[in-house]
Parts: sequence; C-alpha cells; structure tokens
Amino acid sequence: MLHITCVDETVALNHDLILQREVRGYLCACRAECDDEDNLEFDFVVLDQEELPTLAGLGEPEETARIEIRTGDQVRVIMRLVYVSTVYFAPFDINDLTEVLHGQADQAG
Repeated sequence: MLHITCVDETVALNHDLILQREVRGYLCACRAECDDEDNLEFDFVVLDQEELPTLAGLGEPEETARIEIRTGDQVRVIMRLVYVSTVYFAPFDINDLTEVLHGQADQAG
C-alpha cells in the first residue's frame, strides 16, 4: 500500500508512468477545486490486489471511476474510489466492486 499526500510523492510511481499520470492528474484537479490552499490535506492510496480487503466495510464510495486506457491492442484499467478522507487507486480492474466493498469477494480483477 502506497500513501501519497502531495505531488512530489508521486515519484514513487516512476515504475508505472500511466498510473503516475492518473494519480498526479487527479491530485492536481483536487488542488484546483480546493478553495482553502492552507487547509489542503490529501491521502491518496495505491492498492495492490492483495490489499483489496482494505475496502471492505468502508461503505459506498462518494465516487467511483473505471479508467480504461487503450494503446493499440492493449487495454489498461485503473479504478479510482473516492471516500471523504481517502482516494484509493487500484491499478487493475475490480470485477465486482459490491462484493469487495462488503467483504464477500475472494479475488478480483
């Protein structure tokens, strides 16, 4: 599990430039929407598949996005789940988000 609280910390994602672009872009969009620059606090979390159970019991996210990036014949999926205090990025598809959120899924993606 990787926590990112500012743009500078996205350097930890240099091994995955597509994921880094999505996290950095969303972080910058959130900063632009915030009225109070002095009160900016972010907790962006990049999950591994083994960490999906972290989402169980958090309830329904305020927003979900399934980002599908096509390059030639390859498709890359990144899931974004926005909660009040944390934004989770899963650099893989979550087949049944409802099962994951309620702790019923053994495996996703």
